[in-house]
Amino acid sequence: MQCLKAGVGQPGGGSAKEVRGQVEGLSRETVRLRTLLEGAAALRLGWARRLYAAACGYTAQGEPALPRVARTLSLEG
Repeated sequence: MQCLKAGVGQPGGGSAKEVRGQVEGLSRETVRLRTLLEGAAALRLGWARRLYAAACGYTAQGEPALPRVARTLSLEG
């Protein structure tokens, strides 16, 4: 923010009103990006739940079961 304040009034720095408009625009874009990312995360989680249910069935609580992890250890000498 200090850089923005320092740039106001400098040649090529723009007026305070222009800088404020740019900051507000950046804020709106940040909110829009956050909304899109949250939607993408929800979509991915929804598909994962459907795939787990199709592949592994359901738990006693009605939630999609998670796949079993095969634990293996491989050592080479």
